[in-house]
Amino acid sequence: MAVQAGHLATMSHHFLIAHWRRLLTAAAWLPLLYLTHRLEHWTFKAMLALTTLLSLWAWMRDWRRYRTIAGTPTSRIASAAQGYVELFGRGRHAGQPVYSPLTGLPCLWYRVERLGKTRQGQLIELGKPARRGQHYQLQHQGYSWLKQRSQSDAPFLLEDGSGSALIDPAHAEIITSRYSEHVQEGYRYGEWLLLEHDQLYTLGELASLRASEQAPALRAAVAARLAEWKLDPTALLARYDRDGNGEIDAVEWEAVRADAEREVLAERRQQTLEPARHTLRRPGDGRPFLIANQPPERLAKRHRHWAWLQLLLALGALIALLWLSLNPPHPAPAPTEFETQAPDDE
Repeated sequence: MAVQAGHLATMSHHFLIAHWRRLLTAAAWLPLLYLTHRLEHWTFKAMLALTTLLSLWAWMRDWRRYRTIAGTPTSRIASAAQGYVELFGRGRHAGQPVYSPLTGLPCLWYRVERLGKTRQGQLIELGKPARRGQHYQLQHQGYSWLKQRSQSDAPFLLEDGSGSALIDPAHAEIITSRYSEHVQEGYRYGEWLLLEHDQLYTLGELASLRASEQAPALRAAVAARLAEWKLDPTALLARYDRDGNGEIDAVEWEAVRADAEREVLAERRQQTLEPARHTLRRPGDGRPFLIANQPPERLAKRHRHWAWLQLLLALGALIALLWLSLNPPHPAPAPTEFETQAPDDE
């Protein structure tokens, strides 16, 4: 029973961390029930209007996510069109694996949070955080809650059998079921991981380039090749100084330029035969950049349920707002002259 209770507590904590923004929006109307008889009429209406707007914003966000996940067809990497795509495959290391700083496990990506409580401290900022890290400290009831977060941003590969794409996780929304908690030296640590060979579902902008497409213009490439040959003047003279006078004249220099251009063109023809290099990155138009080790059906269902919940809350707050507007409170009747007259002393 203790093990089951601990597991349920861990799952509940994970759920709160993953969905605290939605829960905050969804529960925004709860204090209104308590404050109904304690606030001025216009203040209560303003809070209902704010709840309606927040819930509508959350509904549009989750509904857009649901439509994006459910409506984007899965593409194969080798034949995917350029632009916004949905890819599904297994994660692989692009080079050396990343190691979690908490458990030392090799992984594709990690995020680690540390939460602790001390008796000293105040609301301060602990300097500028490192890249992809956040640090802050909060004072509450004489105690100081310290929270630190760090996560990796090394790229990794996605393979689907037809090819591979390099994924840059920077600025991505990453959803993973691999979560664990640890308690060390009075601190509680949370760890999120993506491991090699995990089945990954991704949404993002796919860019496919061949080496020849990334090469500079022909004129610049030839100039770079000539500059490279000039670094070895002995070999250059031995190859092109046909009259043996120790110099390369104008006629000989034209032969040098022709050979450099011929060599660059031959290399480019070879590059066109190489497979394209695919990269999945953050879209520039604001659409979701998502990486998850969960099936898209589960993600779409989750967003659909949250969207309907937010819509119901928005409609409930709107109906309450309209009812209050159509049924304003009646002002208390003014006291009569008899009621305001002080009683005579006997």
